[in-house]
Amino acid sequence: MKNHFTICEKSTYLNVWLNRSKSNKTIVIPLKNAISVYYKKVTLEKWSDEAIGYMWCQNNDLQNSNIFSSVWGDGHGFYLNEKNLWQGAVISQLED
Repeated sequence: MKNHFTICEKSTYLNVWLNRSKSNKTIVIPLKNAISVYYKKVTLEKWSDEAIGYMWCQNNDLQNSNIFSSVWGDGHGFYLNEKNLWQGAVISQLED
Protein backbone atom coordinates (compact mmCIF):
# COMPACT_ATOMS: atom_id res chain seq x y z
CA MET A 1 0.00 0.00 0.00
CA LYS A 2 1.37 3.41 -0.97
CA ASN A 3 1.07 6.55 1.12
CA HIS A 4 -0.51 9.54 -0.52
CA PHE A 5 0.27 13.04 0.73
CA THR A 6 -1.50 16.20 -0.30
CA ILE A 7 -0.26 19.75 0.15
CA CYS A 8 -3.10 21.97 1.30
CA GLU A 9 -3.38 25.72 0.98
CA LYS A 10 -2.78 27.61 4.21
CA SER A 11 -6.32 28.96 4.12
CA THR A 12 -7.62 25.42 4.79
CA TYR A 13 -5.57 24.84 7.97
CA LEU A 14 -7.69 24.24 11.07
CA ASN A 15 -6.12 27.11 13.01
CA VAL A 16 -7.14 29.52 10.22
CA TRP A 17 -10.63 28.01 9.85
CA LEU A 18 -11.59 29.04 13.37
CA ASN A 19 -13.19 32.44 13.97
CA ARG A 20 -10.93 34.31 16.39
CA SER A 21 -12.02 37.11 18.70
CA LYS A 22 -9.76 39.95 19.84
CA SER A 23 -8.55 40.48 23.39
CA ASN A 24 -9.69 43.38 25.54
CA LYS A 25 -8.01 45.22 28.44
CA THR A 26 -9.19 42.85 31.18
CA ILE A 27 -6.16 41.18 32.79
CA VAL A 28 -6.50 37.55 33.90
CA ILE A 29 -4.18 35.02 35.53
CA PRO A 30 -2.38 33.03 32.80
CA LEU A 31 -2.24 29.26 33.30
CA LYS A 32 0.31 26.55 32.45
CA ASN A 33 -2.12 23.68 33.11
CA ALA A 34 -5.56 23.30 34.63
CA ILE A 35 -4.55 24.47 38.12
CA SER A 36 -1.04 26.01 37.98
CA VAL A 37 -0.16 29.62 37.22
CA TYR A 38 2.22 30.34 34.31
CA TYR A 39 5.33 31.98 35.83
CA LYS A 40 7.65 32.21 32.82
CA LYS A 41 7.70 35.23 30.52
CA VAL A 42 4.01 35.92 29.96
CA THR A 43 3.05 36.97 26.45
CA LEU A 44 -0.71 36.84 26.95
CA GLU A 45 -2.62 37.93 30.04
CA LYS A 46 -5.69 39.63 28.58
CA TRP A 47 -9.18 38.25 28.19
CA SER A 48 -11.74 38.71 25.42
CA ASP A 49 -15.29 40.03 25.50
CA GLU A 50 -17.83 37.22 25.79
CA ALA A 51 -15.11 34.53 26.04
CA ILE A 52 -16.01 31.38 27.96
CA GLY A 53 -12.63 29.67 27.66
CA TYR A 54 -9.26 29.60 25.92
CA MET A 55 -8.03 26.86 23.59
CA TRP A 56 -4.27 26.48 23.52
CA CYS A 57 -2.66 24.94 20.44
CA GLN A 58 1.01 25.31 19.66
CA ASN A 59 1.16 26.85 16.16
CA ASN A 60 -0.61 24.42 13.79
CA ASP A 61 -0.20 21.42 16.15
CA LEU A 62 -3.84 20.92 17.03
CA GLN A 63 -3.39 17.31 18.18
CA ASN A 64 -1.86 18.61 21.42
CA SER A 65 -4.47 21.28 22.09
CA ASN A 66 -6.09 21.92 25.47
CA ILE A 67 -9.02 24.00 26.67
CA PHE A 68 -8.55 26.23 29.73
CA SER A 69 -10.69 28.53 31.85
CA SER A 70 -8.06 31.27 31.48
CA VAL A 71 -5.42 32.17 28.90
CA TRP A 72 -2.29 30.06 28.35
CA GLY A 73 0.71 32.15 29.40
CA ASP A 74 2.63 32.04 26.12
CA GLY A 75 -0.39 32.61 23.91
CA HIS A 76 -0.55 30.28 20.86
CA GLY A 77 -4.27 29.80 20.99
CA PHE A 78 -7.62 31.47 20.73
CA TYR A 79 -10.56 32.54 22.85
CA LEU A 80 -13.65 30.36 22.83
CA ASN A 81 -16.96 32.18 22.78
CA GLU A 82 -20.57 31.47 21.84
CA LYS A 83 -19.82 31.81 18.11
CA ASN A 84 -16.74 29.57 17.80
CA LEU A 85 -17.25 27.03 20.60
CA TRP A 86 -18.52 24.46 18.10
CA GLN A 87 -15.29 24.83 16.08
CA GLY A 88 -13.17 24.34 19.23
CA ALA A 89 -15.20 21.23 20.04
CA VAL A 90 -14.58 19.82 16.55
CA ILE A 91 -10.83 20.44 16.85
CA SER A 92 -10.61 18.91 20.35
CA GLN A 93 -12.36 15.76 19.04
CA LEU A 94 -9.82 15.42 16.21
CA GLU A 95 -7.06 14.53 18.66
CA ASP A 96 -8.89 11.42 19.96
